[in-house]
Amino acid sequence: MFEAGDHVASEKHHESAQVSTVRRQFEALGRGDMAAFLDGLHPDVELEIAAPRELNWISRARGIDEFRRVVEHNFGGIADQDTQLAGIVAQGDAVVVFGRERGVIGASRAPYDIHFVYQFTLRDGKLWRVLEIAAAAFAADDAMRMAD
Repeated sequence: MFEAGDHVASEKHHESAQVSTVRRQFEALGRGDMAAFLDGLHPDVELEIAAPRELNWISRARGIDEFRRVVEHNFGGIADQDTQLAGIVAQGDAVVVFGRERGVIGASRAPYDIHFVYQFTLRDGKLWRVLEIAAAAFAADDAMRMAD
């Protein structure tokens, strides 16, 4: 997906490798393989998340142990995730992934619908810094009202 519209993408071996690393991390999380996921983290990994309060997510972590606790807490508080990627951009050691996610929040089963942007910075072939920004998506009828 990061190659779309770039006629020299096949020459960007470093960026392609970085995108593959990020993809493997998402795949490990998706199949619940925490060991593989943690193995893809740099020892000095840092995480910062800005997300709607309703999600009740922990927003910061430093180091692999804290990162694991945050991932377990945050993913443990949502269910029925439906994620659609809209794009991937890679430059040097940075990979940016953006898209939309829908699901339900914990025991309340309240629906959520967010747009997200992840900025991953890699070091030594592993995730070193992760910034996630998530914002509530407008429902179609809300967007129509705003246009009036």
